Amino acid sequence: MKKTHLSAVLAAGLALGACASQDDYVSKLDGVDAFLLMTPAKPPAAQQYGDFLSARFAGLTNDPSAAALFYGRAFERDPGDGVLLERATFSALLAGDAEKAIELAKSAGPEELDAAPIARLSLAVDEFRNGDYAAARAQLDAGDLGPFNRIIARGVAAWADMALGDLDAAAARLTRSDGAAVLDGINLYNQALILSSLGRDEAAVSRFEDAWRTGARLPIAVDAYARLRATSGDTDGAAQIVESFRSDMGENPLVERTAEAIASEDGADAVRLTPAQGAAFSIYGPAAALAAQTNSDLAGLYFTLTLALDPDLDVARNLLSDALERGERYEEAFEVLDPVPADSVFFAASRAQQAWLLRRLERNDEALNVAADALKEKPGRDLQMQLADLYRSVERYEEAEALFDEVVKADAAEGREDWRVMFARGAARERLERWPEAEADLLRALELSPNRPEVLNYLGYSWVDRGENIEEAFQLIKRAVDQRPDAGYIVDSLGWAYYRLGRYAEAVRYLEEAAELDPADPTINDHLGDAYWRVGRRDEARFQWARVLTLEAEAELVASVELKLDAGLDAPLVQTLAADTPPQVSDAQ
Repeated sequence: MKKTHLSAVLAAGLALGACASQDDYVSKLDGVDAFLLMTPAKPPAAQQYGDFLSARFAGLTNDPSAAALFYGRAFERDPGDGVLLERATFSALLAGDAEKAIELAKSAGPEELDAAPIARLSLAVDEFRNGDYAAARAQLDAGDLGPFNRIIARGVAAWADMALGDLDAAAARLTRSDGAAVLDGINLYNQALILSSLGRDEAAVSRFEDAWRTGARLPIAVDAYARLRATSGDTDGAAQIVESFRSDMGENPLVERTAEAIASEDGADAVRLTPAQGAAFSIYGPAAALAAQTNSDLAGLYFTLTLALDPDLDVARNLLSDALERGERYEEAFEVLDPVPADSVFFAASRAQQAWLLRRLERNDEALNVAADALKEKPGRDLQMQLADLYRSVERYEEAEALFDEVVKADAAEGREDWRVMFARGAARERLERWPEAEADLLRALELSPNRPEVLNYLGYSWVDRGENIEEAFQLIKRAVDQRPDAGYIVDSLGWAYYRLGRYAEAVRYLEEAAELDPADPTINDHLGDAYWRVGRRDEARFQWARVLTLEAEAELVASVELKLDAGLDAPLVQTLAADTPPQVSDAQ
């Protein structure tokens, strides 16, 4: 199928049933498969159109594996169509199948690769991992890869230059600016890692310092930077790098291990990457930046290529799982984490991710078992926290509080206090109606981290709910909203606080805003319905309550809403239920 034919198909809008492929996947098309089985054999052009449309349908239904199959089949029927090659390769990588993408790329000629930058990049990755650095470099220097792929290609090609002994070429590739601090930082980190890998430590430290000043904070590079400072005798400087990273980005398993190595008697070893590991970093860095700026699973295809070069780069595996989760491909996101071994610094994070993926799939017992088994296999604070938070999320507050309490006591024995643990224990105690203890925990969390919107919101709402410290409570919630005006559950707290005080017009204003921010939240829709009722907008109130029943609401809320739909908001039982709404806690906590 030539590109002109492809455009003609789309413009003409051919009927799907007239040309879809006779494959098992077509059984997903209701009412079409039986018709297809009855029709006589089709000419090759019709079969190709059918494959293309089946691939399009697979893409629209979030099934990149099937899309890769059908695009690949269409490309086999016309190996001269670079557009089909690109779609097939793209889909294969999105499905996490680097080998399929590489197989497709290998079957193409130079002209097809010119129209398929992802295929060309896949072929270069294969050549690179096989040690054919000259071929990989030639591949990356050919054709128009597009802006983002070109950034990646420059980094990978620079490591090929290094492997071939051409350091001047590597430096020339990495000295140009890409117009964004994080990308410039990745280029500088690449230079530093190349120099470090060659044992040119003094020059490497200088490049690391340049990269650090751009504000780029990639754990792999930070680990290498801190270790190199430590091996050069500057352990205080190395420790300061770790502490600055924590302050800027929070804790990270790899950087925490770096801190332990720096503080140990044996000291930290310098990081010396192989060319393949360096090339993997060159893909991982831009992909991580892309993942931070998008809610799609697009970055996942680049993490797939990263892992083709360095299967042991578990941080890329975790980010690939994140990308798949954003694409609502939860089963795949779970499976991609299976290879992370127990001795990996990312083991705890990986098993925690798997547990939360099962929780998203409402397989709650399995989620708890995965987290508990991981904790038994590798006891540690992070997994203990994750299991406790899972208990909280399924409303098993006693188990959650007990685990959080253990963490608090263990932290105290080490002279440590963590606002997150104090907040989590306080929230669990609040749900257990142990308010004096809960309030003390929440206040301590606020002292430890005075501007955390989660803590401001929860403590402020709890005070309003109890009729205590009303003025201070409102100030806390307003501060939370100022910091997170895009968080529906926090804006909801402000609206509901106004509601509890009988200031219904103001409640409507903020609850409408919360519903716009998070239209699928059943609690927010329920609150808005209540506020509408109080200002006399009864039809709109019933609409919001009815909407709650179409969402994933808990059984208690469903029962309350059904009563309100039947009797309005003025029945005594309804008033009792409506008054018993706890503050919301984000799942991200």
